[in-house]
Amino acid sequence: MIRILLIHPTPTRGGFAAVVSQADELCRRGGFEVVVACASGPRLSELHPASSVAVLHHPLSSLRGAWELRRIVARIQPDIVHLHGRKAGVVGRIALLGKGCRDVLYTPHGMPWVGHSFVSIVSDDIAERLLLRRTAAILCVSHHEVAAWNRRDISERVRYLPNPVPPLELTRDRVGPTDAGDATEWPHAILVPTGYDPIKRVEVVIEALAILPAPRPTVVIVGPLARAEYRDRMVSLAADLGVSRDVHFGEEIRNARSALREASLVVLPSFSEGFPTVGLEAIAEGARVAWSWIGGHVELFGDTGTPFWTATELAAIMAGDHAQASVASRRSWLAEHRRRAEQIRSEYWNELEAILRSDQT
Repeated sequence: MIRILLIHPTPTRGGFAAVVSQADELCRRGGFEVVVACASGPRLSELHPASSVAVLHHPLSSLRGAWELRRIVARIQPDIVHLHGRKAGVVGRIALLGKGCRDVLYTPHGMPWVGHSFVSIVSDDIAERLLLRRTAAILCVSHHEVAAWNRRDISERVRYLPNPVPPLELTRDRVGPTDAGDATEWPHAILVPTGYDPIKRVEVVIEALAILPAPRPTVVIVGPLARAEYRDRMVSLAADLGVSRDVHFGEEIRNARSALREASLVVLPSFSEGFPTVGLEAIAEGARVAWSWIGGHVELFGDTGTPFWTATELAAIMAGDHAQASVASRRSWLAEHRRRAEQIRSEYWNELEAILRSDQT
């Protein structure tokens, strides 16, 4: 039995959905003992019952969190460690120094040198280059992400491994945590399901709303509270631009799939994305989507939906016919993408399993 430790900082929608799907995938295929290291939260109940959880009691980016992770690794003694997200990727590879794990896999879910200050971009880029030697594989979830990482590492370490696409027809209308809000409280609103982090570029939505004349549409911004100070800045920006009454700020929501389906328009304004789960769900629901012109979105939505970059461009989309932004015609592509993803992932795990079993003998 190959023991694999999946590490993700917090069990929120988005990146953690990939962990849930991966745990389910590996438990079903057999031959893997799956342990998930993550902070406590209601979404841990979505994990496959054959997997186990090592709860992180301290923020992963803190010294106590890094030390706690080292103790977890020492106790579990995994054959493989799979780090999900930039925070887990940087902290995890530093914390694992000297722990002797056979393979450290890293799925960044985006480009860490995009969407932050110049100092953060440079420091992140240097850190990633230095930590490459501590990484058996950079597993990119989109072809665009592969191309971006290849500019830093042209070795076979960088590979395309799309996230598993869950059976979306079965998870439709899954109810989230009981303490979450409900975006359907504002039916037919403009939904921004990105969460709060500078890389999500929520300010462009608020600026676009301010361009529109009154009466303005209602905008609902929801998602994980990754950076509380960033949300506070967005609340202040809405007040400064005089649109506070038209913007509602929430966190996790119930019935996220219903919210995507019922929204007048879904806006995805990020600086950078790997291959966002919310985009896959929007396609499955036939939502109307305005998406920022970045490689991950281009690969995901193709010629459906409506791309933008500036606040002026988004304001024109928000004021126009939202039906033109439908991504429903992308559903057939989604079915084929799911089939290809299953095949690619199965081949990768077969390959990795064969290497590890050969090393054991």
